[in-house]
Amino acid sequence: MVTGAPNRFVHESMRSVVMAVETVPAELAVLLRREAMLLDQRDYHGWLDLFTEDCRYWMPVDPDAADEPDTLCHVFDDHARLTDRVWRTANGAHTEDPPARTARVLGEPVHLARDADEVSCFTPFLLLYSRRGRQETFGGSYQHRAVTTPDGWRIREKRIRLIDGQSALPALTIIF
Repeated sequence: MVTGAPNRFVHESMRSVVMAVETVPAELAVLLRREAMLLDQRDYHGWLDLFTEDCRYWMPVDPDAADEPDTLCHVFDDHARLTDRVWRTANGAHTEDPPARTARVLGEPVHLARDADEVSCFTPFLLLYSRRGRQETFGGSYQHRAVTTPDGWRIREKRIRLIDGQSALPALTIIF
């Protein structure tokens, strides 16, 4: 079990997780790896297809912020806004010209909760970003809520917690 003084890098929802955690369904783990691969390959339309129509994609400034919609966020998108973001990114948004190269490294997804056809999981990540000879590294965790559909698992919510989300960051033009 995670013990000791509260650690700002370990979110409240993870503080009571024991080492022998329940694993996520194998198909969901594949979905999470596929999501990372599609983003690294810049297949943004394929990535968008992984989300439900009622999805939420957000990155609060404070990684420990409550799950409330009035939280200050770097990004807070529904499906319509994600569709617009994908269109702009895929069609040569001037802020990504030339496009960045990325590589995502995912930790093992940790099962947090299950409710009927929905699973919530926590996945640590590192994202390497390279553009115009400059490389940045972002670290944090993803919290996904995914649901089973007739077409397989789909992402209903993706929350990105950057370890240094409250620090001065470069313009965030990439999709996390």
